[in-house]
Amino acid sequence: MNLARCPYCGLPDEPGTLDHILAKSLYPEYSMFTKNLVPVCEKCNQKKRPRMWNDDGTRRFINPYYDAFMASPFYAIEILPPYQTPLFRVAFPNLSDADRNICESHFKRLQVYSKIANSCAERSRSLCWTFLPEVLDNTLTVAEMRWLVTRLERGERQGGGPNTWDGALYRSIIADDAVAHFVVTVPIGPALPE
Repeated sequence: MNLARCPYCGLPDEPGTLDHILAKSLYPEYSMFTKNLVPVCEKCNQKKRPRMWNDDGTRRFINPYYDAFMASPFYAIEILPPYQTPLFRVAFPNLSDADRNICESHFKRLQVYSKIANSCAERSRSLCWTFLPEVLDNTLTVAEMRWLVTRLERGERQGGGPNTWDGALYRSIIADDAVAHFVVTVPIGPALPE
């Protein structure tokens, strides 16, 4: 597990506390079991609360030790127009219905959606500023931009694993023809949300 990020929300900060996946108040026999302790950020630990299960017996939260889907990119970021002020939506395109339900519950309850959207707005604007000189000179092609962004995505994957916010954003920019065209032709880039 990469301890440079909170495994619950992906916040790029070192986790400062331990969460009991199964709450110690409800399952004291597991309170010191190492696979029940997850290093997380303070906010996720406070938001998660002791209830791990829904009333119907399904899980509410991802388990970073046992959920195999976390070993590869399990979510995607959809970039929605207008690209000058885009919206960023998280989707779980390749998961089973059961895993998708867990992820949707997890992201909603821990407010991961808004954290990712805010990060994507900042990172996409920064990326556009990086490419600004070539865009103004009309010398950056879509192929070159994709090559550069692919290098950034590989760096994210090596440094933070397959599910960093920036890595997911980079994969979306690479895959979406309309977004890629926008990046190389519009010299201002996306505006930051207010």
